[in-house]
Amino acid sequence: MVVAHRVIAILDRACPCSCRGPHTYYVFSPTPRRNARESRDHDDPNLRALMRVWLANRGIWESGWWLGPTVSVAHTAENVDRYVAAFGECLAVLTSVRILSP
Repeated sequence: MVVAHRVIAILDRACPCSCRGPHTYYVFSPTPRRNARESRDHDDPNLRALMRVWLANRGIWESGWWLGPTVSVAHTAENVDRYVAAFGECLAVLTSVRILSP
């Protein structure tokens, strides 16, 4: 959950979003989703794909499309720092070109 909370902190500064746990995920909406319809309404598959490509081009594999950061027991603190830094950089670029709006 440490990674998720750090990613959410970045998202909070960059754009309207919310998160939930214990399986933490983020959504580009200021309020959490309550059901599958709201989930679909607030998802942007093209944006998520762009973010995954951004991370992959920096040597970071985002494991899935299911809306949240994933780490394994093999990840080190340095791996987490690298993931969070790249994620923050991606959001900074997306907000600077107004793909995401704060």
